[in-house]
Amino acid sequence: MDEEELSVSPPSSTTTTTKPTAAPSPAPTTTPPSQTDDVPRTGPSSPLLDSSTVSLQEALPETSPSSSSSPAAAEKQTQSKMRTVWVVRHGERLDNVDDNWVANTPGVNPYDPPLTDVGVHQASCTAAMILDERQAAEVDNPVTVLSSPFSRCLNTAGVIAEALGVPVRPENGLCEMLKTEWFATDPIPTLQPKLRAGCTASLDTQQPSVMTVTWPETLDQSLTRYAQSASVLLEAFPVGDLVFVTHGYGVQAMTEFFDNDAFIYQCEYCATTTACTEDGGKRWSVIRCSDHSHVTPKST
Repeated sequence: MDEEELSVSPPSSTTTTTKPTAAPSPAPTTTPPSQTDDVPRTGPSSPLLDSSTVSLQEALPETSPSSSSSPAAAEKQTQSKMRTVWVVRHGERLDNVDDNWVANTPGVNPYDPPLTDVGVHQASCTAAMILDERQAAEVDNPVTVLSSPFSRCLNTAGVIAEALGVPVRPENGLCEMLKTEWFATDPIPTLQPKLRAGCTASLDTQQPSVMTVTWPETLDQSLTRYAQSASVLLEAFPVGDLVFVTHGYGVQAMTEFFDNDAFIYQCEYCATTTACTEDGGKRWSVIRCSDHSHVTPKST
């Protein structure tokens, strides 16, 4: 089953936004939703971040000033507050180009297609872009790659993680919207035994998923869950850069989390939002907004 593609309003200029202070809300309870892939909505931006999102200022620990006044110490302290987060939609999914994929692959999960060769190429383009942006930042941050447990995301994350030299951590909070139209039952348990088959990089499954996701969920519940996942994961991984590999609605909601004024109309395969902070996460600048200009056509 195919998914609408999300594309965003072009990021005209760097936007800086300060997240409001708000009390963290509990993980959303879910009501009936289920089976296809992510698709961000059209229409005006939703108010999902108004009061239900945990503020980044609360989510990140305060960094006390360095006791040393040397320039080297001051520079190290400044760099420790500099972080970048890339929110990436997966590459092209196989069932989008092969209607007979399920019929020709006995025993396969029909709602968990892998990437096509084009999708792998798109992931490679994204990996190269992330490497370039990390080099340009001139900050030697560690990096953690987290991925939705669906194969198309693990495939994409695997390519990126291999380029960065790190493993992939499956994270349920980044998973597809679990609405009943797409999933008649909870798909998460069925994905777990196949995680390694869906990822080409080494997989870090020693730690459990940070977020717990409840099936089923509505569109609004999934958008809130994605925003909460961004906040909680920033708190769970307070040091270094992060790569979130997720689905179209995940890119939309997480982009809005970093910038309330972001307006995403469409999200192409491997579209990426890049958010940066220089003050430990109190303010974030979105410098790439669901952009896929880094993805070049695959040569035949």
